Amino acid sequence: MYPRVYPLQDMFLGTAAPHVKNRTDNRLVFPAGPGSQTQAICKWISSNLHEHFPHIMQELLRCFSWWQANQQQTPVLVLDDKELKQEYARDFVGVLEKSFGVQVVKNRLFLPNKTDSNFVYTDVNIYSQPPHLVERAWFQIHNLQDAALLRKETLKLAKENKERDDRNLAEATTNELLGGCPGEGGPLSASKKQPVIAFLNRNGDRHVENIGDILEALKKTKVLGHTLGILDIHYISSFDQLSFWEQVDVMSKVDIVIGPHGAQFTSVAFLPACGGLFELFPKGYYYPNYFGSLARTTGHYHFHLYTGGMNIDAELNQDMMTLEGRMEARSRHVIANVDLVLQGVQQLAERWQSCCERRLQGGTVESLF
Repeated sequence: MYPRVYPLQDMFLGTAAPHVKNRTDNRLVFPAGPGSQTQAICKWISSNLHEHFPHIMQELLRCFSWWQANQQQTPVLVLDDKELKQEYARDFVGVLEKSFGVQVVKNRLFLPNKTDSNFVYTDVNIYSQPPHLVERAWFQIHNLQDAALLRKETLKLAKENKERDDRNLAEATTNELLGGCPGEGGPLSASKKQPVIAFLNRNGDRHVENIGDILEALKKTKVLGHTLGILDIHYISSFDQLSFWEQVDVMSKVDIVIGPHGAQFTSVAFLPACGGLFELFPKGYYYPNYFGSLARTTGHYHFHLYTGGMNIDAELNQDMMTLEGRMEARSRHVIANVDLVLQGVQQLAERWQSCCERRLQGGTVESLF
């Protein structure tokens, strides 16, 4: 069943207003084993969804929090396939190995004895969900401290590994972008007045067709009392040819990212603190809790906008109830209401500003939201 939807006028105010949870996510159970146990084993369970790297990341992020809850044991990742086919997932596993000492075992037939006193053990599966929850939380990390640690260590390796070429990702290269709160991006960021905003589009399906109108309107609007100019909005046509390291690098240098629903948002976990995602959905297709759960569980704001007609329930009942309908709907291009996009950006900017003010005053991770 598709998630509950709301009228367009409620998307930024009232019951549908996006928010970041400010408490530990106790939906995940992490039984820490006694000190005599030597390994914390997380087994990755393959499925037909794993041709798509966002679904692989769902499981790997859960494994990461499992290991953080069992730090006295050696972290072990068991893959039930010979290798991960997706380069993005392979590079992320490299982060787990290099920065967190995870040992990778590639053995399809690995079936540990769960009563063995030498290790603690868990399976991860993207469909596993406690029955008392009404909504599925696709992405889950135990708490914001885990998310901040993962972001910090991944960015260290991204800086070392990113490919140094002449790709022009936007009107300004990513080396010129200063994501993060004022004063946190080096001396040049001390005078920063506005968040760095990027529009990340897609090639092929779900391409935003009225991108020209949106960019023109954004560059004329006021955000936090200042009119945005040509250097304040950065357009990225797609992430299609970018490596894992390059995608992480781009996300770390913007504060607010806008664009159509798609796998390119798997890297929103690496947005700076106080950042946010504004996600656009085509007519007949609506999964706001997918990348929305990734944004929230890693400490970021999430806005989403359905761009179909006003009769939302009828459109989704027609397209979301069958696989064929969903596949057709998710291939449609997006034409977004420009005024609603502007409203969403302005509110995300206000939340970024208030979050940064609390952060610079020494607020804890949980108190920022």
